[in-house]
Amino acid sequence: MDSRITDLTLDDGRSLDATKNYKVAGWATVGAESPGPPIWDVVAEYLREKKTITVDKVNTPVLKNVANNAGLADYSGQLE
Repeated sequence: MDSRITDLTLDDGRSLDATKNYKVAGWATVGAESPGPPIWDVVAEYLREKKTITVDKVNTPVLKNVANNAGLADYSGQLE
């Protein structure tokens, strides 16, 4: 949380601590190439094995200070 991320909270309202380390997952590699198979292959295999899954909640972030950004016109989440 620096110049680009300034207000990051969890669903329960707790703020993340910029001095702590957190484990995260994503679709893209940041920095050097990651070891292991691409995440989309891992997810595809998981879905093939499970056949059916239930998604309790889709967490779409609220993007602040970008309400007039034309590049986000199709964003399905909330813009402020």
